[in-house]
Order: sequence, then structure tokens, then C-alpha cells
Amino acid sequence: EEMYAMRSNDEFACDAAESVDQPVCVVGEDARTASALAAELRLHGFRTRHFTGLALLANFLEATTPGALVIDAALLDSPRFGAVRERLHDGAVPPPVIVVSDRDDMAMRLQAVRAGGTAFHVRPFNVSVLAHRLQVLRASGRKENTSVLVIDSSDNLADSTEVLRSGGLEPSLASSPEAALAFLREHQPGLIVVNGDSRDPEATDLLLALRQYPGAYGIPALVLTAGDKRRFDARAADAGIEGVVGLPVAPQDLVGIARARMRRTSELRQTWRYQFTRDPVTGLNSSEHFQDGLRQALAIARQDQQRATLLMIRLEEADAAEGLAAVATARALQQVVPPPGLSAALSSGEFAAIVFSRDESVLEQIKRSIQDTLARAHPIAGQSCPAFEAGIGTTVLGPGIETAAEALRRARQSARIARGEADGPVPKDAPATGEVAEVAMDQWQRDLTAALADGRFRLVYQPIASLTGQPTALYEVFVRMVDTAQNDILPQEFLPAARQLGMARHVDRWVVGRAITVLHEQRHRTDNPVLFIKLFPETVETPSFLTWLRDQLRRADTDPSHLVFQLAQRTANQQLAEARDLIRGLRELGCGIAIEHYRLDGASEPLIGKLDVDYVKLAADLSRDVARDRIIQREVESITGEARAHGVHPIAALVQDATSLSALWAAGVEYIQGYFMQEPTDIFAQEELEDHG
Repeated sequence: EEMYAMRSNDEFACDAAESVDQPVCVVGEDARTASALAAELRLHGFRTRHFTGLALLANFLEATTPGALVIDAALLDSPRFGAVRERLHDGAVPPPVIVVSDRDDMAMRLQAVRAGGTAFHVRPFNVSVLAHRLQVLRASGRKENTSVLVIDSSDNLADSTEVLRSGGLEPSLASSPEAALAFLREHQPGLIVVNGDSRDPEATDLLLALRQYPGAYGIPALVLTAGDKRRFDARAADAGIEGVVGLPVAPQDLVGIARARMRRTSELRQTWRYQFTRDPVTGLNSSEHFQDGLRQALAIARQDQQRATLLMIRLEEADAAEGLAAVATARALQQVVPPPGLSAALSSGEFAAIVFSRDESVLEQIKRSIQDTLARAHPIAGQSCPAFEAGIGTTVLGPGIETAAEALRRARQSARIARGEADGPVPKDAPATGEVAEVAMDQWQRDLTAALADGRFRLVYQPIASLTGQPTALYEVFVRMVDTAQNDILPQEFLPAARQLGMARHVDRWVVGRAITVLHEQRHRTDNPVLFIKLFPETVETPSFLTWLRDQLRRADTDPSHLVFQLAQRTANQQLAEARDLIRGLRELGCGIAIEHYRLDGASEPLIGKLDVDYVKLAADLSRDVARDRIIQREVESITGEARAHGVHPIAALVQDATSLSALWAAGVEYIQGYFMQEPTDIFAQEELEDHG
């Protein structure tokens, strides 16, 4: 399913699947490597067969001609390869041969060429790039354009026209410039052949005039002349002349030159179409295309239509140098970033993605999915890739960011902070960890201090709905930092810095204090809201939080039962004693308790029954996959069954579509929350305006 998600982002997959009749043969010394590569190519729409060694491949070739051969470079020295190569050249058009090697040097590349290789890939590589190359090589042989436009107002090229026809091409003669233009308006030939000895107009003037017609701009042109070929040199580039052929010319040479120009142009068109938007190494969007998309997203944001977030991923230098980590990161982005998002490799250790969402839960799930994918060892084209970690930063593309460079700078700074983030607060006299520049941390300290002092934060709320149709007034609280230009800064950007600077507990208290104020302001409602508020680990381990909370509730005269405090499963496990003390104190005040990001994956101890909680919120990937994965369904059923046994209410977080609702209900989930229902908004501020208007 993960590979299918990657395939859906590759624009060439459908083309490859349309006409893949002959199988792609994958042969290597190691059976597991060959099998894994063949399996990944199948997910890109190709029929495949894999072989260990050349003997089995040679037997297969006795009965079948493959559509292409992907072969390990180590097998090129085998005595059996000669017989395989002969079998491949039995047909009129030999299938393409792609050589895969662990070495990237000229000697190996030359060996591949001399062995008949038409493409060369160095491990590690993204299989989507190999799949595109296979599609281009196979399409060039299947879809050759044999149409040729011959322009000649005399009879000089009559013999050449017949030579082209006898060589299997389809020439059409235009005896005047007007006839040539009319032909181009109706047809798209694969080649233009011009009489270079014409005088009215001259060949270069004629080609320049024809190139002004958009449909003719990318068609290769040959000039045939009995005169001095050098006279075309000065204007060849402007006129788009691909070659000048002296007359007389041997028939087989003319046909060979014409076919070579046409085939080369056809391959270049397909390659350019891919490389205009894709990087030929990683398979992600090209840097130029990504920058264009980023500038467009910023232009929309400047019109107060914020709807995009920039993600930055930074690898450790050692991981990036290995190459496998970079390829694994590229593949993770292909799998995780939802369309129409863009992702690109800015360098070997730095990646960026544009996500067209500002929903905090969606962004957090994307980050978590990327991190989980990188934290698991995955084979890449059959090659083992170790698990590793990366720093992921975010920045909202708001009106306050003027340039792409500024957006990248802010996202890069956020990623550096995330990569160097410690489990607890950083001492004031300690240098910033990772690669965080000291000036960047100083700036964040100034910004966060000013925001806390000036109250430049705001709350947004996402409803939690009942699957049984019962009316509810449950909402999860999310915080936004507001910069001096009144632009939102998402928690993913400022909270890592707040944690490193030891300011997370201050942010928590601002959020809780503001939530208590909102509850007081909404006391006139018949359905008083219940607000779910996340607490950071720093707050969990701070005993004075309970005393502060008791004072806030007393001053606002707010019902504490309308506050539900959320602790992450990981936090509760790692700080179990502190979590129990905090929950006991919150219970005494009358507040509710929820455990979030909950699952039974072996990484954390089950907490239902060990802690006195009211709600359990499923991990987001459980909500996402419950409708199509029976293993996930059983895990959800186990959690909800245990929850019911202890009087705990299960909530499914990050529900993004209607397909999972019935599966969640059948598994025992009582409440749902997510972008499918409503993105976080400042609904209570809006109500206040309406009430006082």
C-alpha cells in the first residue's frame, strides 16, 4: 500500500501500464535482490520476471523476447553473457539493456556500453527513476514517428525523397513555403528535410520562418546541400538545424542519419517532459519546478489566502553521505506527501515539501509518517537500508513571508532545531544542539518572550463528534503563535524552539489560561463546550502546575469538568510516576483525562486500567488504515474492548474520509475527530462577534 501511494504520485505510471506486453527481465547474482527489484517494478505497472544467474535467463530467452533487461554489472564478465546478448539481438529492434552497478566510475560505464547497455544506474537509486527510464526506452521503439516533411521547390531532393520512402519512412513533399506551413498546421512530422541550395527563400530563412509556428519549434531539421556546408554554421542554432548533409549521399547513410535524428528527438522530448518537473536522480520534483511552486504558494498567501505549509527535512551529514538515506527520504516523500503537494531534494542532505494544508493534525501525521518510515529498515531496490532519523521543520506560508528564500530559511531553521531537540529543556548556559545557529535561538527566545508577554497567541478548535449521532460539545484546542505581521506560526515551527529554550511550560500555561477564559465567556450557552488540551512533558513533571491551575479555576469561577487534559502515551510511559501524580491532582480538581497517540505496538506499555482516564485517542495511523487493514482492525478492536471494560471512551483522531467511519464504528469507536469533520477554526471568537453584533 505504501508503494502504491508512491506510484500514484508518478506521472509516468499510467503510460507504462498501457502497453507493457513483454516482461522486463531482472537478473542478478543474489535472488533476494533481483526478486525485490522485480516486485517494485511491478508496482510501477510493468510485467516482470527475475532470474538468479544467466543460465536460467538464457533458457527463458529461447522462447520469449523480453521488453527490457535489467542486469547486475557483475554478470557482464560471465562467459554466458555473450549467448544472452546474441539472443537479445535476434529481433529487428533489440530490447533496451539497463545495467545496475555498485560502482560509479568511467571504466564500469564503458564496460556497460561495450556490453550493449543502453542505460546505467548506480546503487542506491529510486526505483521510480529506473521505471521512468524503462518507459522512455521502450516507448522510443514502439512509437517512432516516421513522417518526414521534405521542402523543395525544385527537383533536387526527388531522389532523396524516394530513398527515405524505401528506408521505411513516410516523406511528404511540399513544393513551396506556403505548402510547408499548411502541412505543419495539420501534421506533426518527426523530421523536416530542406533543400539547402534553394535561393528564394534561403534554407535558413525558411526554417526560421517555420520555427515561428509553435508546432514546428521542436521538430529536428536536416539540410541537404551540394555546396559548401560551412555556410550554414553561423545560423544553424537559430534555425534549429540538427545536421547538414552533403550531396550526393549514400542511401543507407541518409536513412540512418534521418532515423537517428528522429529517435534522438523523440527520446529527448520524453526525457525533457519528465525532467521539467522531476529530478532525474531522486525522482522528486526538480528544484526549479519546486521553486516555481513555492513562489506561487507565497503569492496566494500574500492575498490572505493561506493554505500551504513548507516542510524541510535535514539528514545527518553521515547519513546523507551514505546515499541510501537520501534515496530512502525521497521515497518516503513520494509515499507520504499528498497530492497536489510538491517535494524536492535541495541537496544530498536537505529535502523540502509543500503541503497544501494548515491543519495541525494533518501536518503532524505527515511528519510522523515520514519519521516512522525512515525509522524502519527498508530495502531499496533489493539493497538493505538501515533505519535513521531526520530533523523535520515547518513554516506556514503566510503574508509575512515575501520571498521563497525567506520561507526556506525559516523552514531550514525549524528543521535544525527539530534535529537537535533534546528530551527536556536545555540549560540556559548550554550551546544550541545540532546545527542550530546561536543567533537563531536568540531570535526565537526574543520572539517567544515577546509573544508570551503580549499575548500574541490564539486558540483554534476542532470538534470531536459522536459516531452514534448524539449531540456533543467536545473540542480539541490547538495553539497558533501570531507574529508581528499578524501571521499564524504553527506549533510545529515554534514549539521545538520553545522546548529547547525551556519555555514549553509557559506556552502550556498560556493555552490553559486562555481556554479557562473562553469557558467563562461561553458560560451562557446551554451546551457548554468541553475543551481537550495537550500537555507537554515539561508540564507533567512540574508539581506547581496543579497549584497554578487551581487558582486559575477559582478566579474564573469555571467548571473544571469542562477541561480534559491530554497526555501522550509515550510521555505517560516515560514519566509514569509523574503522570500518576498529575492525574490524581487533576481528578481532585474535577478535570477530565485523556491519553492520546495510543496504540498497541510494543513500543509503549498499555495504560488503560493503569491510569485513571476518561478518554483514549487512537494513534492517527490506526484511524487511517482501519478500513483496509484487518490487522489494524483487530488492534482497534482490542483497544476499544479494553477501554469499554474500564469505562473509557475511545476517540479516533485524524479521520480524513468517510470510508473509515463504518469500520471505526464496527470496531467500537465512540467519537471521531479530524479534517474530514472540520479543520481547526476560532469558532468561539466568531460566536462572540455574532452575539455582540
